[in-house]
Amino acid sequence: MARSKIDSYQYEAIGGGSPRMSMWKSGITWGLKNPLLGTGPDTIKEMYPFYRRVEYARLEGGHNLTPDRLHNEYVNTFATTGFLGLISRYILCIGTYLFLMVTYLYRSRGKPSYYLLLGTVCVFLFYQGQVLFNFGVVATTSLNYMLMG
Repeated sequence: MARSKIDSYQYEAIGGGSPRMSMWKSGITWGLKNPLLGTGPDTIKEMYPFYRRVEYARLEGGHNLTPDRLHNEYVNTFATTGFLGLISRYILCIGTYLFLMVTYLYRSRGKPSYYLLLGTVCVFLFYQGQVLFNFGVVATTSLNYMLMG
């Protein structure tokens, strides 16, 4: 049972059997063609048709719709803001936050606030994992930044 599930994920990832994988591959190609600054924030709807892979329409069920998000926040960021946006958002902003929180957690072992802070960091990490397969919307992204505060 578990082996067949793993094999199905391998097919999706390597064989490109899902529309999301096609979108992600398009987004990576798109980012690599505009590596420094990307094509600009929130330009997916306008620019995706230029980078759409051929198999996308077949995988989407025959229609050739243009998505407004690539269902992966990291690929979205890379395609629209390039390496500079990726670095500034995920290494500087989020990396600094995690460094500060881990340092503070290490110093506050044994205090009552330790578990509340640990839970907050875990929720933040869960969100970062969730957007790997989806995209942030105002409701969840704002809560994420409130947790960071």
